[in-house]
Amino acid sequence: MKRILTVSLAALLLILSVQPVAAASGFSLYQGEISGNYLGNALLGEIFKNMRIDAVFSEENQTYRLSGTAEAKSAEYEIPYGKDGPFVGSSTGTGKLWGTYDPLTGGFGGFIQFDEVFNGTRKDETLTSNVFTMGAHFTGLANYGDINVDLAFAGGVGTDGTNQSVSFSVTFAVQGTLPFTQEPTDEPEETESTFTGNAKLKAVYAAERSGLVALADDSGLCVDALNGDPGVYTANWAGPDRDWSMAMRLVEEKLQALGANTPEKRRANFNCTLCVAWPHGEVQFFEGRVYGHLTWPPRGTRGFGYDPMFVPDGETQTFGEMDPARKTLMSHRGRAFGRLVDALL
Repeated sequence: MKRILTVSLAALLLILSVQPVAAASGFSLYQGEISGNYLGNALLGEIFKNMRIDAVFSEENQTYRLSGTAEAKSAEYEIPYGKDGPFVGSSTGTGKLWGTYDPLTGGFGGFIQFDEVFNGTRKDETLTSNVFTMGAHFTGLANYGDINVDLAFAGGVGTDGTNQSVSFSVTFAVQGTLPFTQEPTDEPEETESTFTGNAKLKAVYAAERSGLVALADDSGLCVDALNGDPGVYTANWAGPDRDWSMAMRLVEEKLQALGANTPEKRRANFNCTLCVAWPHGEVQFFEGRVYGHLTWPPRGTRGFGYDPMFVPDGETQTFGEMDPARKTLMSHRGRAFGRLVDALL
């Protein structure tokens, strides 16, 4: 059964107060493809050698502070602009970037200042030295799971006392995982064959995309005579419409086919496995089980799933008949959460 949460929920924030972690690990952006022009036909790819931006979380503002550097290529190249162009020469230059990344919206914003000294020869063979000073704002928007981010730059550049507009975009490769504080809008497919595997898959998925400590569970009914089935396929047996009456009938039909007509032959347990995952990769598991037997016909309208046919050991009522508060004290989820509380609170 699918359950996946980030610890933005108040009850689970207690975990963060006991085991503090950064809202998300930092990340870095590395320059990839550049598109756009400035200074006439000068290609930006021939100006910038590399740009790198590092992000560090700010507890005060709940955003990421961006800081970075840029370098100019030093190889010889031609800049065909102006009445005296082209220039043939080389340049050296450095720049810095700063700004913020908002993990709630995925929005980037900031500024770049870049100074480049060009030493070269005009077409009339006179030597010249020019200083380019560029200032530009940048913006961008990331989405869940992005491994690349496009930042758009717009501003101005001054050279030899003239000012020209500049606009270009840069595709940055993401090193690390872009954090988000909103919950993921989708869930991973449960492809593992164990409760532990599926719980980890979902918790890690949420932690990586939300940038928060995440909690997920996988749970189900395991029937001894059916070799542990339905197990991780507990919800599947109810079909796409989650028809639990159909699911209970299917279990009963299989038990009858095996001649399992006594409580001893109808042993079963509910299993709940919780996984807590941290953005930096740590995971912890907490398992809860409740043992009992299956009865037929189902009794009671409380609970959900297979509750009306499950009688826990030491009880005469099914989970479907039992008072919810009493059920919680002995349920597989209650026991799993009890272990979580003991370990983390």
